[in-house]
Amino acid sequence: MRVLKPGYRSLAGLVFIILISACTTPKQSIGLRESRPDIPVFAELTSTPFYPQREYQCGPAALATVINYSETVTTPDLLIPQVYIPQLKGTLQMEMLAASRRLNRMAIEQDGKLESILKEVANGTPVLVMQNLGLKAYPFWHYAVVVGYDLDKQEIILRSGEIKRLVRSFSVFERTWKRSKFWSVVIVPPGVIPVTVSAEKYSTAAIAFELSSTLKSSLLVYQKGIQRWPDNFLLQMGFGNISYALQNYAAAETAFTTAATIKPLKAEAWNNLAYALVKQGKKKMSLNAVNKAIKIDPENEKFRNSLDEIKNM
Repeated sequence: MRVLKPGYRSLAGLVFIILISACTTPKQSIGLRESRPDIPVFAELTSTPFYPQREYQCGPAALATVINYSETVTTPDLLIPQVYIPQLKGTLQMEMLAASRRLNRMAIEQDGKLESILKEVANGTPVLVMQNLGLKAYPFWHYAVVVGYDLDKQEIILRSGEIKRLVRSFSVFERTWKRSKFWSVVIVPPGVIPVTVSAEKYSTAAIAFELSSTLKSSLLVYQKGIQRWPDNFLLQMGFGNISYALQNYAAAETAFTTAATIKPLKAEAWNNLAYALVKQGKKKMSLNAVNKAIKIDPENEKFRNSLDEIKNM
């Protein structure tokens, strides 16, 4: 990533500030020391590949690390034209997420908790993180991959830059990670649900994944999602839409009916249910459903157009 180098006097001030800040232990590190999570004391994903970064290209190297661990073959060289921005001498987070999806992988942002990173590693999933190794005024942005930890020693293990096994204390890592607003991502094959992910984070990732993936892969993502969170409106709608696109109208009907039950005042659910019903020859039920959508949102012309279309089907 891009490095902004301060002048000599600024550098002296920077060193002073770093020394002062190093005297205090960050909040999450204190919490992990005082109350250990229910995970093994030590874990390290030694089979995680390592790609030493070239200058400013920690993004492609770190992304290749997690992508290859998830059993999709790529290299930093293949990823550079997809994610590296020469003008910035670095890679934006959104480019990292988009490149993952193009490789048929779910990129799910985490909740900003160090404990969640450790739990994912304990469960066998490396975690992509962003750090600022400098300060706010003089940023040194950097991507790395967490591959291990030691609760007894309060240490975290990373694939980072040109170092295959970089060990840092929880507190040092937390300080650098905090400067990126605790940004971290798990990248997994479609259908795999990370142990720490919430329904909200998963559904957001699923919708983004759908935009650049195949119907088959998206169906699997939504299917696993509704198995885990059957009362999630967005996941039911997503599963219904993909099922409809695949002409599985019975499955679409079930999903849209569930969605309409979860949020009966969401007109979109009734509208989509109407189409799934009419495709199965259930025209009377279909008309009832689309009329419910119109009643909920009478000013929306889309639903009135749906009514006209369904009448002629």
